[in-house]
Amino acid sequence: MKKILSLMFTLFAFFHLQGGNINWSSPPVVISGTNINAVNPVLAMDSHGNAVAAWAENNLIKASSHPFSGSWTSEVIVSATGASSPSLVMDANGNATLVWIGASGVIFASTKTLTGNWSTPTSLSNSGASTPVIGVDGSGDVVAAWARAGNIETQTKLFGGNWQGRTTITSTAAANPAVAIGGSGTGTRAFVVWQGTSGGIPVVFASTKLLSGSWASQLVLSNTSNNAINPKIAVDSNANAIAVWYEYNITGVSYTNVTVQSSGRLAATGAWDNAVALSVPGIRNPSALCANVAFDGFGNAVAVWNTSFDDETFTIQSAVQPLNSQWSNPQDIIDSNLYAYSEAIAATNFGDTLGVYMYYNGANLLLQSVESNINGYLNNVWSVPLTISAGTDNAYPKMVATVNNNTMYSAVVWSHFDGAHTSVVAVTGSKSLLLPPSNLSVVQSSSNFGVFTVYSNTLSWTASTDPNAAGYLIFRNGLFIDQVGAGVTQFVDYNRVNNGSVVYSVTTVDAGQSQSAAVSVSFP
Repeated sequence: MKKILSLMFTLFAFFHLQGGNINWSSPPVVISGTNINAVNPVLAMDSHGNAVAAWAENNLIKASSHPFSGSWTSEVIVSATGASSPSLVMDANGNATLVWIGASGVIFASTKTLTGNWSTPTSLSNSGASTPVIGVDGSGDVVAAWARAGNIETQTKLFGGNWQGRTTITSTAAANPAVAIGGSGTGTRAFVVWQGTSGGIPVVFASTKLLSGSWASQLVLSNTSNNAINPKIAVDSNANAIAVWYEYNITGVSYTNVTVQSSGRLAATGAWDNAVALSVPGIRNPSALCANVAFDGFGNAVAVWNTSFDDETFTIQSAVQPLNSQWSNPQDIIDSNLYAYSEAIAATNFGDTLGVYMYYNGANLLLQSVESNINGYLNNVWSVPLTISAGTDNAYPKMVATVNNNTMYSAVVWSHFDGAHTSVVAVTGSKSLLLPPSNLSVVQSSSNFGVFTVYSNTLSWTASTDPNAAGYLIFRNGLFIDQVGAGVTQFVDYNRVNNGSVVYSVTTVDAGQSQSAAVSVSFP
């Protein structure tokens, strides 16, 4: 049965992934001011599909909100004049936090509830700060980080509380930080990565802390014999972390061996893995490249990046690291395009992943979206691209997505040039998911062979009523273990431990590997 399903999924993946794309609103809506330049849009979304966007306009930070069932609100001013470089997060319940650079390089922050107004800005730093970033966890705790005087500075704000005060992570020539938070309860952990120098060579550093603790001393993640810049980081719900960055060699003005590198840190060990290459070597200056990484709700990771093999055109690629496994080989999403750049990704809790990127069609600079499922079989196959932009000059998209009540919601914002001014435009999207199975249960049985006893766990469920159901994916403790056909409603997991603790999950899947939310059961 598994081989039959594998063949069926392979034959029909292209068709169904194309047909299963999210439905985007059209035409795009201008959410910034008119006849004025607006730049650097950022975007966040809560677990219900409500979104908030912010951007820099006329030296002010402005924002607009989008209820999941409504329209974008009129823009509001959040900052004083002299503001730039916003960074934005939103927790599961719609509480948003925005940070930016104000006059004289001071980092400011403002917050709002789902239906409330932005608070009076609070200063977080002294003057001379740059590149502010912010991360949020599932409970609404936030950590802001920025570079200042060659070091990384941070402030933490627990949900419902005040900013706790500035702390410094000592470094050398620190720049371009990225921050993320994951885990739960007392195990919630924050991570920050950045580029600095060690022995005169650009390297990637990392530091981490429990939210209730102090930052650890900086640790070099990259290979100190090669240059490394532009790190990004993601953390899952169990506080496992993955960082990605670009490594390269340079002779004069020639760049060689430009590769995307990755290192992971398991919460169970507390140690970073040795860096591994995700891509084959390119030759483009990595300061003009972009890599991103994200986790789904099962602990599977996806990385998307662009590179150049001819120093003229760009290729966008992806790789997937299933839970407790190795990175897949790189997969081309877009090959050899003149302006394939600035890709963004959003992974939902059940594995469906959205991507958006710039694309040149020979006449216009467009934005296209693609979808994939990083959880289960065919976990690095991407859909046929959809164009979501209008007009001729579109760039620098940001994307968010979530799943609520069996519907996936998403939003994208970007910069659009109309020939006179640059504005911030947006689209929203949604699609109904496959219906999951129901009534999942598990029973353990044993077979005594005299010299030893074998234990097996039998899973049973009620079939999905979705007409597009082609089968089911089965997971043990978040790890994909098997797939069965649509007519199968039972699965035996052999060689288990007597009364051993385990969590099983089952999802419905169609022929193109679009997937439902999971139903789960714990044993014993």
